Amino acid sequence: VDAVIEHMPITAEDSYLMVVPLHYVHGIMQLLVHTLAGATIYFYDNFVFPRTVVDQIRKTGVTGFSGVPFHFHSLIDRGGLLDSILPNLRWMTVTGGKLDTDRVEQILRQMPQIDFHIAYGQTECAPRATALHPSKTRDKPESVGSPIPGVTVELLNESNHPVGAGEVGEVVVSGDNIMAGYWRDPDATAEVIDENGRLHTGDLGRFDDDGDLFLVGRKSELIKSAGERIVPEELERLLMQHAAVSDVVVVGVSDALYGQKVVAHVVVSGNEMEAEEVTASLREHCLMSVPLARAPREFRIWDEFPRKANGKPDRTLMAAVGA
Repeated sequence: VDAVIEHMPITAEDSYLMVVPLHYVHGIMQLLVHTLAGATIYFYDNFVFPRTVVDQIRKTGVTGFSGVPFHFHSLIDRGGLLDSILPNLRWMTVTGGKLDTDRVEQILRQMPQIDFHIAYGQTECAPRATALHPSKTRDKPESVGSPIPGVTVELLNESNHPVGAGEVGEVVVSGDNIMAGYWRDPDATAEVIDENGRLHTGDLGRFDDDGDLFLVGRKSELIKSAGERIVPEELERLLMQHAAVSDVVVVGVSDALYGQKVVAHVVVSGNEMEAEEVTASLREHCLMSVPLARAPREFRIWDEFPRKANGKPDRTLMAAVGA
């Protein structure tokens, strides 16, 4: 909490609209940060109608707002966020997943008065590990920044040796923010906390020459198809560049021939093509950038993704649908 206040910073003059659940660590952290800073918190638990959330930001005059990518997509697409006059809003933070670069650029372009923070972490590290300073957001919207005060972040290979700038390794976090362990589960704790007290996050990333972190995927979500090691997020970023795609999730599904086959689940909007035409266009779009062995084998079109309670797409359910 002290580290977050130091790198933001938040003061008693600030106020915040709480829309994230308090039973998630994101909500707990914002509650503690604003309480200890002496700031004001407004609670609003009705995110079914995003326009009312924007109305609350305006009516309460809050200086800060945070959410996961789902919140920002909803506020932009259905809440009129970018067209609203919010004179008191000073900062916004996205965490809990990657917000599409075009959305970040939209916010920066249409809300130039806002300091837009991109943060990264896990519940197990209380929860924040890195943050991208707003001064860098325009140049590095895909980065999650550098470690916050008091936190150390390393990238380790499969032999637990550090990798160099530009190389991909597992994100490993250490500091006073690391959990003691999972409640009454020493075996699960030993899987993620090593003998040096470092948290092995399971996330894959790379550092640039400035020491800023770029996430590339999850170790557990790596798809191994016909001998290829495929990072789903790389294909997701590629598919998001297609004009017909508004959201995408790429998963690996067990397959007798390939070991795993790559299945792309896609939400299409503003497009009048038939599903078969969309699929053909998406396949062609992928093959212009990646070889056949790394491209999705199947595409599944959705009107809207099933989501977990925290707003993230339910990858497990979609993988089951793709089987």
